[in-house]
Amino acid sequence: MVLFSLASVLYLSQASYVTSMSYRIAVLDKELQTLQGIKARRMQEFAEVTAPARLDARAIALGYGPPRQTVYVNIGAAPAGPVAPDGGSGNPGQAGPVRDADIWTWLRAWFGMESAAVTNSVGSLPVGGWGGP
Repeated sequence: MVLFSLASVLYLSQASYVTSMSYRIAVLDKELQTLQGIKARRMQEFAEVTAPARLDARAIALGYGPPRQTVYVNIGAAPAGPVAPDGGSGNPGQAGPVRDADIWTWLRAWFGMESAAVTNSVGSLPVGGWGGP
C-alpha cells in the first residue's frame, strides 16, 4: 500500500508539473506572437519612414538638395611630414633611419619647441614649426 501511495504521489506531482509547464508555454507562446506582431508593425513603420522618396522630400523641406555645382580641388604630391635630419622620411612606418642623438632635436623642432637657429640646423624643417616655410 505504501508503494502504491508513493507511486501515486510521484505520478500526480509529475502530471501537475507537466500541466503547469504546458500552461506556461502557452502563455509565453501568446506573448511571442504579440511581440512578433509589434515587431512586424515597427519594421513596416521603419520601411515607410526611411523610404527614399520620403527622405528626399524631407531633405528638400529642410533646405538640403543635390549640389548646384561640383568643385574639384587638385592637391599636388606633398610629403606626409617633414624631412628627417638624415634625409629620411620622418615617418616611423617608412624606411629612413634617424639617428638617436638627433631624434630629440628633430622632435622638438617638429613641435615648434626649438629656436629658429636650431630649427634651421635640423634640416628642411620650416622655421616656427607648424607654420610652413
